[in-house]
Amino acid sequence: MMPTGFAVLLPPWLLLESTHIPSRLTERDDRLRLVNSLAIRNVEERTGGPFAAIVTDAETGALQSLGVNLVLDSKLSGMHSEMVALQLANRALGRWDLGARGGPGRSVLTTNAQPCLMCLGAVIWSGIGAIEYGLSARMIEELTGYDEGPMLPDWETECARRGIEVNGGQLTAELATVFGEYARRVASGEIAQESGLRRM
Repeated sequence: MMPTGFAVLLPPWLLLESTHIPSRLTERDDRLRLVNSLAIRNVEERTGGPFAAIVTDAETGALQSLGVNLVLDSKLSGMHSEMVALQLANRALGRWDLGARGGPGRSVLTTNAQPCLMCLGAVIWSGIGAIEYGLSARMIEELTGYDEGPMLPDWETECARRGIEVNGGQLTAELATVFGEYARRVASGEIAQESGLRRM
């Protein structure tokens, strides 16, 4: 019998961690450091790869959702951190449009890595008001050996054309340390990388 649905839940460690996270994050560096710490924890807990994302209110910094890469935990290829965070923000706010098109409230997606092509589509269709990220796809590939897949060369322009502000290349030295350490642990066999060279 074919499956007729699926559900994805945040891992217990993240639910517990969420009780210690400030309800408002008004500074970009604080948001990036949070996703960085969640990405580290996600690897340590073996629930997914070193990727994390959050969604906040652009004006108040109110935290709307948390997401980590759950590909390994859920065994669902689409459960990248951005996908998880965006869907949970939609659920939290009760609407699909997260503010880029002049709707009520404007949300910001913060992630430690440039979104892959799949997540870029989700960013655009979510109507998020802005995206801020740490490392570029090229840097991720250089540090980890991941194949981040094809990217639109003018993706930031395409986002801007749709009302989505993009700010990238933030805290790169801090974020690069996480991916470099992850690659070292995979190479040493300390961490199993089940998906070969694809992002997990």
